[in-house]
Amino acid sequence: MSIGFWEVAFLIILLLGIVIVSRLVERFRTKRICPECGLAIQTHLPTCPSCHFNFPIKGKDR
Repeated sequence: MSIGFWEVAFLIILLLGIVIVSRLVERFRTKRICPECGLAIQTHLPTCPSCHFNFPIKGKDR
């Protein structure tokens, strides 16, 4: 028993769909949560737009 053309095409489309959905989920995932006010921030801003808390620079606290 062998896999036909349509089965292979379906598996490729399924794989592409999974990759596209995982990329979209990663794009809209929360990047940071402010420890002062608890605001979920989706960008890599240096300060919180709500309470103006300055986030520490990664790698500088070592």
